[in-house]
Amino acid sequence: MKKHPVLLVLGNTCVGKSSIGLAIQAQTGANYVSLGDKKRELKVTDYARYLKMTQGNSCKPFIPEEVHRLMLESTSNFPASIFSGYPICIEEYKAFVKNFECVGGLHLVVDQDVLEQRFNSRVVCPICHTPGETGDYCTKHKNTLLIPRNDLTAQVLRERQRLYRTRIAPFITFLESTGITIIKTSNKNKVEHQHNVKTAVKLINPHI
Repeated sequence: MKKHPVLLVLGNTCVGKSSIGLAIQAQTGANYVSLGDKKRELKVTDYARYLKMTQGNSCKPFIPEEVHRLMLESTSNFPASIFSGYPICIEEYKAFVKNFECVGGLHLVVDQDVLEQRFNSRVVCPICHTPGETGDYCTKHKNTLLIPRNDLTAQVLRERQRLYRTRIAPFITFLESTGITIIKTSNKNKVEHQHNVKTAVKLINPHI
């Protein structure tokens, strides 16, 4: 059976993975799926399923089967997808390749001061937890102003950066060792953002 093609958007917290993913989706018809956004949405709409997906620490023990199932469900009716947040380690990738084919990836990076500024200004919809920018209204709940997230602490930022150093960065090195095209690129402003979207579109278009 043909595996579903997926472009991975990888990187540290607050490097712009969602904004890049949504822009690629708008230009290609591929589906953007953020595991983090999906979990935040489930916390509101299906708390029992959310608990199944958040028990334990991803990779240690192995990622709950419920997470893989959710990502698989999210790809139905689309020719290809863009993922962020899954997979982020070799063990997750072993499950990923049972149903998906990685057709390439972007490794987004920004300077530490940019990362911290973005982290401290993150906002979401209070109803569905869809992210956006300060002053925006939710794209799903049109009259709902986005509010600051409730996890904007120094401890959370340190943990996110530790996750990147200990799991995501080594996983990116592993992907590169397999011959998969992973393009490392800065994503600190609109010009770089537009360039990165064009690069990603070229990677995924042959699979749509």
